[in-house]
Amino acid sequence: MSSPVLENPTTAETSYVLLYNVSWQQLEQLDVALAGTSARLTYLDNILEIMSPLSDDHEDNKKTLAMLVEVYMRTRNIRFYGRGSATFIVSFKNFLHNNNYWN
Repeated sequence: MSSPVLENPTTAETSYVLLYNVSWQQLEQLDVALAGTSARLTYLDNILEIMSPLSDDHEDNKKTLAMLVEVYMRTRNIRFYGRGSATFIVSFKNFLHNNNYWN
């Protein structure tokens, strides 16, 4: 098994890193290790992106915008569903394979 390779070291402008050749088991270990840090993990095809926590200003603006959109939707009686980020325990490829979508 090869070790993950780092690309695009984090700078003030990027705030993320990409790791290649990351196994699902390594992803799970990193997820546990980074719990509580607000780091955001995105994983596809053995490539892991780790995004650093965003600034308080960003979070404040995001929340304010979400509240405004919610008020608008409710006053117009438009059905909506709030969503956050989610971690899927079953890998997408395994899902496709197990459901006969993968050849």
